[in-house]
Amino acid sequence: MMDVKERTRIQTAHITISATNMVSSIFSSFTLFLFLSSWMCSARDNTALPTTPLRDEMGDTLVSSGERFELGFFTPYGRNDGKKYLGIRYYRYSPQTVVWVANRENPLDNSRGVFSLGKDGNLQVMDVNNKSHWPARIEYVK
Repeated sequence: MMDVKERTRIQTAHITISATNMVSSIFSSFTLFLFLSSWMCSARDNTALPTTPLRDEMGDTLVSSGERFELGFFTPYGRNDGKKYLGIRYYRYSPQTVVWVANRENPLDNSRGVFSLGKDGNLQVMDVNNKSHWPARIEYVK
């Protein structure tokens, strides 16, 4: 039989995991909203469409219509390990301030990334070898 301390520890761990999953879902939804409303954002000099992938090698980014945020690939300031992430950061703000990272758990290693809409309708970060580094995992519910 579990004592009170053990039961409290398990409940705390469950709440932490639930909160982490909830935050991940919120940010995934936010990213989906940002991506699907991309025709209101500028990608370089053109207007981005939901079917247009965001390519690291091209330096593609999406900038919010109010020019406050930018979605794109980045290497954290001061790091030379070649790891790249897809994130949302403040646009034209120095020092670079990132507010959300998609592939925090699985960065690209010395590889170019592509952010796109997958065949299943989920957002994804892939490398040049089509290895997934982050799927949004948003489920469709009827």
